[in-house]
Amino acid sequence: MVRNKNIAKYRNRPARAYSRFILLLFVFLLFPVSLHSQWLSGYTNRIKITIQSSQVAGGSNLLDFPALIDITDNDLRTIANSGYISDSNGWDTKFTASDGVTTLDHDIEKYVSTTGELIAWVRIPSLSPTLDTEVYLYFGNTSVSSDPSAPTTWTASYVGVWHLHDNYLDASGTGNDGSNTGSTTTAGLVADGQSFNGASYIDVGNDNTLNHSTNDWTVSAWMRSNNTFSNNIFGNGGDNATGVRYVLAMGEAGGDGAITITVDDDSSVPPKYQ
Repeated sequence: MVRNKNIAKYRNRPARAYSRFILLLFVFLLFPVSLHSQWLSGYTNRIKITIQSSQVAGGSNLLDFPALIDITDNDLRTIANSGYISDSNGWDTKFTASDGVTTLDHDIEKYVSTTGELIAWVRIPSLSPTLDTEVYLYFGNTSVSSDPSAPTTWTASYVGVWHLHDNYLDASGTGNDGSNTGSTTTAGLVADGQSFNGASYIDVGNDNTLNHSTNDWTVSAWMRSNNTFSNNIFGNGGDNATGVRYVLAMGEAGGDGAITITVDDDSSVPPKYQ
């Protein structure tokens, strides 16, 4: 997660005209990079964002990592709110690699036109734990009128990504969209989330992509509970003689308030806790 760290702003403004040719030549010779730096066509502004290596876990580069960019900046407000973004949904935003032109897939989770708050997931091809990673956020393009969010922000290894902000769609593009029963919108750690009362739930179906069998898999979620009794966070209810059940839950086993993953491959076999 990156929150307004090491930000430098640039605007694509024309340089002043000088009356003397010799002065113009002098400026050209001293600042060739500034005058000929690469810029993503169609965009008027950009912000450089540095992801510090100290924030990257592990000892090797993370490949195709979906980094969370959480930034609020007055320049990211819409033009109607004294900013530079043209689209009220924040769609005229684009991320690039450090060269300024290689575009990176991103997925917008939240944008507030009046404050300039932008929350987006950006797929970083290689995120280093030893060297800082620089990316550019471009904004301000009147020709953009469609959502740039791309399912390819999430690699094919992701079979379900649910932001639970305004909708219950699967952002991974796998198609495991959810259907809400009773949960309500509430403030979350990242943008909005959903509040559950014990009887409410979101059903994402039982597609084969969610039945992991004996394959390696990972499930993760951000949650907050105001009680210590059992709360299922995410699970597959296929608990039968031939199926595989898995549940990420709070308090299902191991004591009140404990977070556990329960896996069992046959209804006659005791659950295994990991």
